[in-house]
Amino acid sequence: MDTTINLSQIEKFISDELDKLLPVDSVGSPCDVVEKIYQRLMLSKFRKRAVCDSLKQCIKEAIEYDVGRNQPINITFLQGCYKLWRFDESPEVDWAELFALMYYAEWVMPILSFYQPGMLFDFYVDDFIMERISNYRRDEILSYQHSFQKVLDFFMSRCAKNLRCKTTTVSSRFANEDDFWNKLDIAVAKWEKPENVKLDESTIAMVDLNYCPIPGENHNDYWREEIMCIHDAHSDMEERLSYRNESGKILAMPQHYSGADSRLFVGSTKDSYIKYWMGVGALKPKGDSFTATVLSPKQLNRVSLSMQNIAIAGLSGKNFSKIRVLES
Repeated sequence: MDTTINLSQIEKFISDELDKLLPVDSVGSPCDVVEKIYQRLMLSKFRKRAVCDSLKQCIKEAIEYDVGRNQPINITFLQGCYKLWRFDESPEVDWAELFALMYYAEWVMPILSFYQPGMLFDFYVDDFIMERISNYRRDEILSYQHSFQKVLDFFMSRCAKNLRCKTTTVSSRFANEDDFWNKLDIAVAKWEKPENVKLDESTIAMVDLNYCPIPGENHNDYWREEIMCIHDAHSDMEERLSYRNESGKILAMPQHYSGADSRLFVGSTKDSYIKYWMGVGALKPKGDSFTATVLSPKQLNRVSLSMQNIAIAGLSGKNFSKIRVLES
C-alpha cells in the first residue's frame, strides 16, 4: 500500500465528512413540526433497538414540550467521563468521539433546516464515580472531560449554528464534592448487600473490562458484586436522575444492557454499537473511500490494521495526529 496516496485519501475522506456538517439551507417550516421531528428521530437506520410504546410517547411529549416553548430539541446523551484504560489513547478522547458526533449530526441534520431553534446535544457524564468503581484517577477523568470539550468546540465550529453541544457532569448536580460522596455513601448503605447480588456473565464482563487493577490488591469473594452495588446505588440517586428526567429531554446513548424502555439506543457510528468512550475510532476501506467505525478491545485483537499519520486543520490533541486503518 502506498502510504502517501493512502494518507491523501484518508484526509480527503475526513475533510469531506466534516464538510457535510456545514450549515444547511433553511427551508419552510412543515405544517406539523412535531410530527416531522418525531419521524426523523425515529428513523430505523439510526436506531439499534426497537422502541416500546411508552418510550415513543415520552419522545413525542418531549418534542411537543420543546417546540411549544420554541427551544432547541434536547437530546441528552448518557455516557461515561473516561476513555477505557486499556487503550493507549487513554485518558483522552480520540476519533471514536468525533465519529459519533458526526454520526449524530447526520441523524438530526434535516431538522436543523426547518426548525430554527435547532437541536441541543447535552452529554450527561458520570464523572467522580469512576474513582470509586474502576480506580480511575481524578486527573484522568478531568483529562477526558477537557479533551471532550475541545472536540465539541471543534465540531460546533464545523456544523450548523443551531446545533449546540454541552457537557453536564453528574457531580455538578450536588452542592459540592463532599455532598456527592456523603450522599453516595448513604445510598450504598441502603442498597442491597453484595453477598445477596447475583451477576450474569455480561455484567461480570463489563466490570472486568472497566476495572483498572491496582498492583498487589487482594479481592474478597464479592468484589464485583460490591462494585455493581455502588454503581447501581449511584445510578439511582435522586440528584442524578432528576436532571435527566426534566421535561423536554430525549435520552439517548450508543447501547446498554438495560434501559431500552427509557432511552434511544443509536450506536456510535452506522455499523458500531460500541460506547465511544470504551472504544477507539478507525476507518474501514470501502472502494476508493472509507467508512468510520468504533472498535472495542476484543475487536481490535481480531483485525489487522495500520496506524496512519494525519493532520486535520483545527483538530488538535494527542490522539488526532494518527488514525487506525483496517486492512482491506
